[in-house]
Amino acid sequence: MRTEQKLWNLFYAGPVLALAFGLRVYRLSWQSLWYDEGNSAFMTGRSVPEIIAGAAADIHPPLYYILLSWWSHLGGSNEYGLRFLSVAFGLLLVAVVYKLGQKLFVSQAGLAAAAITAISPFLVYYSQEARMYMQGAFLCALAGLFFVKALEKDRYWPAYTLTAAAAIYTQYYALGVIVAFNIFFVLAIVWRSGRGLWARWLAANVVAAALYVPWLPSLAGQAAMWPRAAQAAAPASEITRSVYWIYLLGPLQPKDLAASMSIFVMSFPAAAVLAISAMAWPGLSHALRIKSQGILGRWMGLLFVLTAVLVSWYSLLVPFWRSPFQAKFLIFGLPWLYVWLGMGTVSLACAGRYFFHGVTLPFRRKDRQVSGISWLVPLISLTSLPLLALCLAAFTAAQWYYFDPRNARDDYRSLARQIETQAQPGDAVLLNAPGQREIFGYYYRGEIPVYPLPRERPLVERDAGQDLEAIASDHSRLWLVLWGQQESDPSSFIERWLDRKGYKSADRWYGGVRLLLYAVPRPGEERSVPIEARMGDYARLARVSFPGVPPTAGNPLVRAPSAGIVPLSLHWEAISAAPKRYKVFVHLLGPNDTLWGQHDSEPDGGSRPTTAWRPGESITDNHGLPIPPGTPPGNYEIEIGLYDVATGQRLPVYDPDGKPAGDRVVMSQVEVLRPATFPPKETLVIERTLEARFQDISLLGYEFFKLGTEAGNIDFRRGDLAHLSLFWTASAEKPGAYPLRVALLDSNNREVGLYKGTAVDNYPTVNWSSGELVIDQYKIPLVEAPGIYRLAVYVASGTGGTPISPEVSASRVVDGKLLLTELHVK
Repeated sequence: MRTEQKLWNLFYAGPVLALAFGLRVYRLSWQSLWYDEGNSAFMTGRSVPEIIAGAAADIHPPLYYILLSWWSHLGGSNEYGLRFLSVAFGLLLVAVVYKLGQKLFVSQAGLAAAAITAISPFLVYYSQEARMYMQGAFLCALAGLFFVKALEKDRYWPAYTLTAAAAIYTQYYALGVIVAFNIFFVLAIVWRSGRGLWARWLAANVVAAALYVPWLPSLAGQAAMWPRAAQAAAPASEITRSVYWIYLLGPLQPKDLAASMSIFVMSFPAAAVLAISAMAWPGLSHALRIKSQGILGRWMGLLFVLTAVLVSWYSLLVPFWRSPFQAKFLIFGLPWLYVWLGMGTVSLACAGRYFFHGVTLPFRRKDRQVSGISWLVPLISLTSLPLLALCLAAFTAAQWYYFDPRNARDDYRSLARQIETQAQPGDAVLLNAPGQREIFGYYYRGEIPVYPLPRERPLVERDAGQDLEAIASDHSRLWLVLWGQQESDPSSFIERWLDRKGYKSADRWYGGVRLLLYAVPRPGEERSVPIEARMGDYARLARVSFPGVPPTAGNPLVRAPSAGIVPLSLHWEAISAAPKRYKVFVHLLGPNDTLWGQHDSEPDGGSRPTTAWRPGESITDNHGLPIPPGTPPGNYEIEIGLYDVATGQRLPVYDPDGKPAGDRVVMSQVEVLRPATFPPKETLVIERTLEARFQDISLLGYEFFKLGTEAGNIDFRRGDLAHLSLFWTASAEKPGAYPLRVALLDSNNREVGLYKGTAVDNYPTVNWSSGELVIDQYKIPLVEAPGIYRLAVYVASGTGGTPISPEVSASRVVDGKLLLTELHVK
């Protein structure tokens, strides 16, 4: 290739590569490593023989792990460093796709294919994952490039042999693409070639297979433990739809149906037009007398790409009926689809040029020809529209990937941090899939013991039950980390055991991994309180029992420290079959009915829904009522009831005499105590953080939303109630007596309302200690005229004293009041 041509290729391909690099490094370490990436990170600490042995015991070949181990010495073992190897392979893949399009067709096809590859949400996603898939896609494309070159020049057969073997040593499903190359050779090349080419092709594949022979015993052992699907196979039509969505947009979830439809409308017609247009390339290029640069010729080039796409796709459908369909394996055939679409882009341009040539022919003068813009007009009018649609779809999907939490990977980083900050003496962690040790250990730096369960697969319930009994007897609280239950614990035995023997107080998803917290009090005394309240026409709450509490009369019912758990058992009696599913709510209420802690769940951890209750049946339902860190010491109440899962409507409550008693049972009283050791401020979940010091106390942040709605809702109308929580900490051992108030200011900063907290007045600042966390809640009635208002914190130096000016930016202070937020009342 001439130097001038190489410079032009770099000029065109350079911006595409720069775009690909930017999309792949943007927010590279923003997401946590997930389960599989944890396995990759764990392998970097092993020697090559240990990696090979570990991979043989897993379900993947070892080449990627070996390269990642070497790379980690250069790039580091943090999220950015581990994932950057995939970024590099993703960038190399764009360059190889460009060369494929050029060698099979024309340079313009390679450039268009490289551009589509650069912005592909699927490839961007896996270029930011520390797994072998991007390396495998690159090696498959590189093997295809060497295969095409080898058909022209024999010196490329060894390169094809090595890259084909390396691809299969990276991921088994890469074999589908390698098989596709050879199917094409047998069908389209060997019959019209001499024996010499046939012999060289056969020798290259025999050597590649021989290079793989040492791994075959490991492959046989892995095949026996490859996970089988427990569910019925999906219909082929569903697989086809999944393939289309994955091919164009990657493993991303749209935020709603409207967004999904908008992406479909943008991308499907564009992809269909380009795919169909590619088939017109041989005729159009011949009609326009375009000299193809393709090694294989016009028709054979298309057939080669089509074979690679279809065979690699079909290779996934063959084992699907025995194992779950894994859409990520489509990545090995994806570059070939993009080469096809790139060729479709060039065909559209050719069609535009042909049309432009036809419509201008009657207007040409014999001595003059229309020139200069013969390619520019069709590029603008036809070619750009499908590409623009694909670009819009890709960048919309990129927004979902980068910023929508629903598309984030499993967040082990936040999960481990949650356990670290909230763990207490006597806690332990259970990992339901022992393989979680790698990813959990990558992030977790705490000191409480970690127990992987079950010890063997398949789970033996008797052995697992004995292990759980032994662990529970040594610990007061258990954190349960659930991932991949379908494989490690398909019957959910561990969770069901803890639901029956423990008291669940927290249940939260971190992507696809779930964190639960159980209190496991020691067997012994319990206090039982008769209730005899009827809930609607379906259930009676006979009594409530508190394990570990002496059965004495009087108040308080139970004592528990802030950041602790109140375990309680609800004893239900079914009256009649319930037509709907109802959830049980157990809430901790403070002054003015402020909500401090809650645990809502269907009965018995969800295993005994109300629709399955039989008349006369007794149900024991365990709950762990959490007391959040920062809950001020004092007296609280517990409210209990049932509400419709679908609508949130509570069932009416009737007392033992059958008289209406509202929609809840209220039990007094629970005494919240100051904790023995103050938890760190990281245990607080603060919606809006700030740091404002008022002499001996500091405001760490606040939470503000419309009462009765989800957190974050600030769509206020006149007559609404606003909820405000302030998060405080003391910086002195004995702070002064500071009245804490919240002021509502109008647009001129005039005070139109002054409000007291619901808890701090009962626990004044003079009782606080250094490092203690204290939360105060406010209910603010918005009765003023519609308009713009401001909320401000008011801290006085004493009763009726002057405001204490906070140590914060002056722009946030008005007359000694700290401005928190602005609200618009409609």
